[in-house]
Amino acid sequence: MITKSQELTDFEPVYKELNHVFKDYSRRGGAYSSEFTLSTRKHIKYENTDEVLGEDKELNKKISQAVLKHKKLFKQYQRYSIRVFFDTYSDVIYAKIYPIIPVEMDSDDRVFGPLEVHAVPRGGMNKFLLAIVHDIQRNKEKLKWAETDSVAHLSIIVCKDGATFFAGEQRLISLLNFAKRTTWKPAIVSGEPVTIRIKLELDVKYALSNDLDSRKMLENFNKGESFYEKMLSELFQGDYVAWNTYKPKLGKEQMLVSFVYNSNTRKFENPIIHRGETKEAKVLIAFILNQLEGEKIEGYPRPFSRYFFYL
Repeated sequence: MITKSQELTDFEPVYKELNHVFKDYSRRGGAYSSEFTLSTRKHIKYENTDEVLGEDKELNKKISQAVLKHKKLFKQYQRYSIRVFFDTYSDVIYAKIYPIIPVEMDSDDRVFGPLEVHAVPRGGMNKFLLAIVHDIQRNKEKLKWAETDSVAHLSIIVCKDGATFFAGEQRLISLLNFAKRTTWKPAIVSGEPVTIRIKLELDVKYALSNDLDSRKMLENFNKGESFYEKMLSELFQGDYVAWNTYKPKLGKEQMLVSFVYNSNTRKFENPIIHRGETKEAKVLIAFILNQLEGEKIEGYPRPFSRYFFYL
């Protein structure tokens, strides 16, 4: 079924028509977006149509028929946006139609967005990596395990107030006295600071056996590309909850749940437990929904999409 907005009930007849259209033409996980104008009472002009479903002339014809069947709901020459999403994990189709207002931003759809400014350690990332190398080389006797188990996974959680926490290989973290003194500037989204996690994959054995005095050598030390994840601001049972717009690869012991963001109702709904014990996962779901209800998550429009949350 297509979900509808209480605020956009004028378009309810069109949503019912689109429900039948997209059940036949779309696929689970498929999305469609376009802009259109009623140039005449019998013709629709499309603009900025997405490249996948938008190239299907038969689909556009069906959409036009659905709109024109209820053309009295639309103003001639007014530009509208239509967005449709067929949920991957259910038979629900989400749809939204709204007029495009020039200049003004459609703030109702502001949910999650790209980092405008990455979290940055004082002096830059290379200086921070050198601080870790300094701690490693000062503690060679305590790092003999790295001869056989050389790669250490390290996460730095940079809170929106600039506070930092380290997680991952505890045998290394306990020795990072110099690196832990580094101060950080928080990441910025939509002009506001946010909490993120930075994942590093460090070759401890390489740092023990080399004088890392160049950028190239530091790149060899940090074997994986620095990976940034956004986090919810409150802790869940002492741990941060990360989120992403794609299903991440996680260890078997990690919990993973997801929701669809419905931009009509401006709520997260249709929760799915992908991994973890059902009872504990339901507690996590309740926690996430409470967090998302209590604070506005900054970002740019992603009107209908499934978001994945995990520890």
